Parts: sequence; C-alpha cells; structure tokens
Amino acid sequence: LFVYFIVVRPLKIKLKRPKSKIFAGHKVELECLSSGSKPPAVITWHKGGRKMLNSIETNYDPEYDTTVSRVIFFARTEDNQNYISCTAENSLLANSKLEDGFKLNVYCK
Repeated sequence: LFVYFIVVRPLKIKLKRPKSKIFAGHKVELECLSSGSKPPAVITWHKGGRKMLNSIETNYDPEYDTTVSRVIFFARTEDNQNYISCTAENSLLANSKLEDGFKLNVYCK
C-alpha cells in the first residue's frame, strides 16, 4: 500500500483592508485569506515589526482550499504608520512564504 501526499506552497494571500477609518482606542478586526497550500498554510501576523500573538483565530475550509485567519486588537496612536501584515507559509517547504500588508492610519478623536 502506497500513500501519496502532495505538498504545495501557498498560491495566494489577501489581507482584507478595513472598511472604515481606524480610531485610537477602538477595536480593529482584520481577516487574511490564503489558498493553495497543502497541507493548510500556517498564518502569522505582524504589526510594527513584531509578531502578534493575541486574539488570533485560524480556520481551514477544505471546500474552498482556503485558510482564513482573523486578528483582533485595539488600535493605539503609536500604531499610526506601522506596517501590519499576514504571512502564509507551508511548514514543509522552504521559501514558501507569501505576505500581504499595509500601513495603518490611526486617527485620534
């Protein structure tokens, strides 16, 4: 009996931009989608060059071959112009990392 296991790097990544302005002190929810990776991609988040660890939820949807990760944080004035990104990587393949991100514009009331 032979079992074949296909290993594929992530093919796409998309960090959805906020639909409204980000204000200091307010909750921000972002979503990152990655598709194509077999096994499912490992998604990590970074803000201002630091790995984010709090309030992250990741799910895999086999029907659409998509890994979805959500992060929730409270924006701070210090976050203004910080780069936020999500990275998708297949842990079984070297150099399989894809990244998407943007600079945060945080407004004060």
